[in-house]
Amino acid sequence: MLGLGSNISKTGKLGVHDLGIVTSNLVLKHNYDLSSIQPLSDGAASFDGTSDYVAIPTPSAFSGETLNSFDVTMSAWANFQTIGEYEAILCLGTYDLEIAPTSATEVGIWVDNAAYGGAVYTPTLNVWNHYAATKSGNTYTLYVNGVEIDSNDDADNASIGSSSFIGRNGSTNYFDGYICNAGIWSAALSQTEIKSIMWKNYAGLTSSEKTDLVSWWNLDTAYDSSVFDNHHSAGDTLGSELVGSAFYTADVWTAEGTNTITVTTTTVKFERGDGSQGGYIYLRDNSDELTTDLTVGTTYKITLTFETDDADAYVTIKDSSNNYHNFSAESGDKTLYYTATHATNERLMFQGISADKYVQISNVSVKEVNGNTGTLS
Repeated sequence: MLGLGSNISKTGKLGVHDLGIVTSNLVLKHNYDLSSIQPLSDGAASFDGTSDYVAIPTPSAFSGETLNSFDVTMSAWANFQTIGEYEAILCLGTYDLEIAPTSATEVGIWVDNAAYGGAVYTPTLNVWNHYAATKSGNTYTLYVNGVEIDSNDDADNASIGSSSFIGRNGSTNYFDGYICNAGIWSAALSQTEIKSIMWKNYAGLTSSEKTDLVSWWNLDTAYDSSVFDNHHSAGDTLGSELVGSAFYTADVWTAEGTNTITVTTTTVKFERGDGSQGGYIYLRDNSDELTTDLTVGTTYKITLTFETDDADAYVTIKDSSNNYHNFSAESGDKTLYYTATHATNERLMFQGISADKYVQISNVSVKEVNGNTGTLS
């Protein structure tokens, strides 16, 4: 992973020209505006209020569960540049439970797509505040900078959706400003605990503060379009190997035109014989290329060794919406974090090489990234 001070190559909508310089769309920004109160963080995610957000698979502790069946704490630091109703800081499910503006001036709690009465706070623009919402039974409490704003009961019992968000509630309303250190616990933290965790990034949390922690996103680094769940080793906690027995079998690979693909028990070599683009394999298409279907919304770590005699050659994942996710072109060991958009028809492809040149891959590995990896959009 790269820190914010490093050169982060532009992939999709992520880009950082220089330390503290924001480009278009969602970026990670260092040197955020200072105020009398500020988070302990090496950076923050910047949201433009138009289309930026982080999409997260709802943690399994809450996905599909009804509001009345669990306790929870949601917290994050946020700095509003402008405020608009519904523009959520952190949302569990789609509209189901969120910390979000209840008007153009106030921030509060939303429960089952309705503003929860009483608990609201009026922030100053361009100033950092720490927001936390707890739910204990049917009692919801809002804290800002460790201070209890209000507490009240709400008996709504919505079922939590499978998609959650940072910087959005699932609709077309988007947060405008900066967010960092977002966390979700499967318990209602006490005011003392909230005052403690608000001054920490993930590395600073104590063992007891992690006891009921489900997910945490520092939001100070990213790898391509992925924002890792720090509570699950920031992308390093992986599932089992998914490359199946058929992956190194010639009949599951397709070569277009007069291109050729040669498959051995450990390598796949593509040679371009004409002007047509490509050779590819479906990452699962009713065969055993992988041991299981990809799961939509789940992030996978794909690694391989790449060899070529053409500087213009590359290997890519082409998703079901015809978006390309490219491994870098130079020969060597390569890593790509990829969030699946379709269960069966994602393609691993060879692309863009000259006639009579070749690309060869070996040591291919596909493993699920555990935790709740966010996707920058």
